[in-house]
Amino acid sequence: LREEDRNSIQLPLASEEQSTSDEEAKENELLMKQQQIKLEQNTRNILELQDKLTKEEQKRISMNEKCDEMTVELSLVVNKHQQEITKYQDKSDKNQVTLSNMERQSHDQ
Repeated sequence: LREEDRNSIQLPLASEEQSTSDEEAKENELLMKQQQIKLEQNTRNILELQDKLTKEEQKRISMNEKCDEMTVELSLVVNKHQQEITKYQDKSDKNQVTLSNMERQSHDQ
């Protein structure tokens, strides 16, 4: 074959390769756009989840603080009641001693 014939044979092949390359480039571009959309959706989802988690964490912290406050209040009430119980037990003990003394005196007479 002459050189011209060889070149004319290769030209259609080169244009076919160019066409395939263009199609692949378009497909790749489409895939990249789809991936970009998915990435943006995932990013939005992550941000929404982070926001929800932050709000839940704030609720948890708030509830823990309330629980701590209530525990302190309950502890104060329990201590106060325990003091009152002790006070009444002491009174009861004194009254029992007084009663015993009175019974002994009455018995002695």
